[in-house]
Amino acid sequence: MIVAVLLFCSAHGAPGVTTTALACALTWPADVLLADCDRDPSQAVLAGYLQGTDAGGRGLAALAQAHRDGLDLVGEVRTQSVPLGDDSTTRRWFLPGFTHASSVAWFAPVWPGLAEAMAERARLGCDVIVDGGRIGRDGLPGPLVARADRVAVVVRSSLPDLAALRLALPDLRSALADGGGFAQLGLVVVGPGRPYTEREIAAQFRLPVWGVLPWAPKDAALLADGAGTQTARLADRPLLRAARALASSMFAAAASEADRVGQAGVAGTGPSPNPEDPASASPIWRRAQVRDGRLAGAGVPRRPGEPGQRWGRRLLRPGLITSEEGGPRAGDAPERTGAGRV
Repeated sequence: MIVAVLLFCSAHGAPGVTTTALACALTWPADVLLADCDRDPSQAVLAGYLQGTDAGGRGLAALAQAHRDGLDLVGEVRTQSVPLGDDSTTRRWFLPGFTHASSVAWFAPVWPGLAEAMAERARLGCDVIVDGGRIGRDGLPGPLVARADRVAVVVRSSLPDLAALRLALPDLRSALADGGGFAQLGLVVVGPGRPYTEREIAAQFRLPVWGVLPWAPKDAALLADGAGTQTARLADRPLLRAARALASSMFAAAASEADRVGQAGVAGTGPSPNPEDPASASPIWRRAQVRDGRLAGAGVPRRPGEPGQRWGRRLLRPGLITSEEGGPRAGDAPERTGAGRV
């Protein structure tokens, strides 16, 4: 059985996290729940795609009350969701987010239960796509990061967005390690070639680019500003076609990972790690052990090159980031690209 909890976020500005998460939910090839966990309240999906739908008080605020009342959050996640749209074979749901900025502070005790409920919903056959919004100064909610299977950072290909991503990655990697989760980290590039390509970005950050979305403001506006009854008309637009490819790719990867975890957990197969250092084992082995209760979450090993990864000179001008942050070293000369940038 496929179990997928996918967390979308961004390091800077508004590259289109909500649009990306929504488009993936609308094209996901199985039952799915889209959860608005952005800590900057906007109600963008309710007011936009769902054309002003009245949630009837459902959402994260009601979920917090259910948590205080000691109710089962697995069932409450479903109860507090509204239909996002169905087709003949797939059910899609939306969990509305915060309605007041002040609600975020007192939601802290609820995050662990919500994250566990999302993981359980996924185990019950409804995959979960989380709109985490901007990473922000305090980072993403730790429990969401710990329970995610994949953390996808949505980024534009512009220099300011890539510079912000460079600054955010060390803390995000630390959150993945400290949370004891097993999430894979990757990128979704919006508007590749403006000016940097997805290959340049992947090579620079040593991260996989799981998908690219076109720079299509008109498509995004149709999706975000009230196209809830016109999904069929949007289906052949470039943005939805790219989102469908991204969703299919991530769904297939989740299926492959589920198969490998299942095989590794049949009899505890796979290379046995150093008993004093469980984190030395492969993620597949550790995930199977945690699932079966034989090992507590041991964290995610840091990828080589973080921190201290040196920026390629094609992406940053000398002096933009200091050498202590992995920037150009003294004496580096600017390198010109074909477009005249350095």
